[in-house]
Amino acid sequence: MEELPAESFPVLEDLVYVDSPSDSSAHDRVPTQAFANSTSLRRVAVYGNDFNSWLPLPWKHISHLLTFGFLMDTALWNNTKPSLELHTACFHLDWRNYGYNSGLHKFRDAPVQSLSRLQHLTFLCASPYDVEYPHFFFNFDFPNLRAIRFVSSKSVLSLCETGAKAAFLNKLQALTHLAYLSLVLKFIPSATAEELFQSTPYLETLDVETPEDCSRLFHLLTLQADNPDCVLPNLKTLVLELHPCSQLYPGPEGKDVINASGLCSFVQSRRQREHGQQLQRIILYSSDKSLFSHRQPYIACLQPFVEEGLAIEYRLHDQSGSTSDVRRWAGRDPGLEDWREGRAFFDWRGE
Repeated sequence: MEELPAESFPVLEDLVYVDSPSDSSAHDRVPTQAFANSTSLRRVAVYGNDFNSWLPLPWKHISHLLTFGFLMDTALWNNTKPSLELHTACFHLDWRNYGYNSGLHKFRDAPVQSLSRLQHLTFLCASPYDVEYPHFFFNFDFPNLRAIRFVSSKSVLSLCETGAKAAFLNKLQALTHLAYLSLVLKFIPSATAEELFQSTPYLETLDVETPEDCSRLFHLLTLQADNPDCVLPNLKTLVLELHPCSQLYPGPEGKDVINASGLCSFVQSRRQREHGQQLQRIILYSSDKSLFSHRQPYIACLQPFVEEGLAIEYRLHDQSGSTSDVRRWAGRDPGLEDWREGRAFFDWRGE
């Protein structure tokens, strides 16, 4: 591939590039110029360490960028600055991308860049540590961002640096077009969820994937008659990923997939709301069709609300590509709906 000239793919529109694990050293390798002048290229998915140093791309033409397996640094963000067409992005973060040891703090004082067309943004953290506030957030504005997703092995707001949490929440609150929030987390502390929801009042869709039964989440989202203030006042749609408990992080015998009573209380409070937006739709995803059975308690409890107009949609994951549970979120991502190869990129890379 390194021997191909820059004009090799003049009409290429989509690129999924998986680098060989044996080619992990980016500093001494010959750059792959084959796609440098592919001006028709719009959607790119790359798996490879420090790919920005050896894979020149026509950044100003790219609308979709999915990455995995690299150390994100200032070079990548300097390249994406002219990406005025960037619409959907997923960035893989690990422990090297955080804090002052990451090197990303070096451009904190640089002028703020605006990615005005970016509408869908995913942060994928596969490190053993909690997700922290990435410093490059200080240097970019996303004025038209409509969907944001956090994928992590732990919590979202586990921050060590003083003031970073406030900066993170202020950044979210400034996203006035943000209508879709997705949390793909092993554990969602109530305090973390409440802070997130208070900072995203414009949300219309909440997407949740967790091995928990969501009882604490439902309690937080349930409207109280004696409290006129509520989190997510504009919530219209709830999206839930259902996992068989036996296949995810073994828990107590008989543990519910979804807490039925908590779900019922949440839906009832949102459907009976006299003023403001009512809950209109629940979308359930799973790779196990049996979890959609009306004999499931969390399905049965919703039937009275369905008779009164609540819409429930059941969406079974396509099993033809991969059995990875870790990347199910890619099948729910609104920015990847019409890019099958992009979704398969994450299925292939499932942990």
